[in-house]
Amino acid sequence: MAERGMGWYKFLINFALPLGVVWNIAFGVIAVTGYAYKMYDVDPTLIYALYPGLQTVDIIYGVALFLLAAVGIAARFMLAKYMRLGPIALYALYFLVIVVEIVYAALVAHLTESSFIEAFSIQNIIWLVAQFVCLVVSFVYFRKRSDMFIH
Repeated sequence: MAERGMGWYKFLINFALPLGVVWNIAFGVIAVTGYAYKMYDVDPTLIYALYPGLQTVDIIYGVALFLLAAVGIAARFMLAKYMRLGPIALYALYFLVIVVEIVYAALVAHLTESSFIEAFSIQNIIWLVAQFVCLVVSFVYFRKRSDMFIH
């Protein structure tokens, strides 16, 4: 049997997953505090007064990002220990990121009476495509190495 490379695995457990955890915590704080609006020199209290319910959606989104960080931590440690559930936790993480982002955009679009497409920036679209690509790549990669994740 040919030796299988573990580059993607090492990249995930040493870089991508820890960075994703930090990313989700940072953006969770930004969402919960309303700082996302301050970054554009807009007072969050004004935005929340104009769009009732948006603050609640932002807080729920921030909490969801904190939960995604927890899933990222769990997936990282399960993968590092070659646990059978490690790849499944990773797939769940990618899937949940996609779902959370789409639901958040849909709720923001509804509350601000804008179109669903308007709720997405080009960065959001690139992020979602990247998450989907990583999900597919990881699925193929870990399927070929399923015999290694048995604990």
